Amino acid sequence: MRMTNKLSEDPEVTARALWLYDREMCPQLIVALQDYIRQREREERNDEDQAAYEKLNGGS
Repeated sequence: MRMTNKLSEDPEVTARALWLYDREMCPQLIVALQDYIRQREREERNDEDQAAYEKLNGGS
C-alpha cells in the first residue's frame, strides 16, 4: 500500500509521518495552522456581520 493514500485519510498518520520526516517543522506547522484557522474565523465573522448589517439596512 502506498503511504500517500493513507496520509490523506488519517491526520494522525500524517502528523506522525511529518514528525519522522522533519521534527523542526511540526511546531511551525502548528503555528501556521492556528494562524490560518484564526484568519478564516475572522473572515467568516466579518461575512456574517456584513450580512446582518445589510439585512438591518434593507439589503442596501
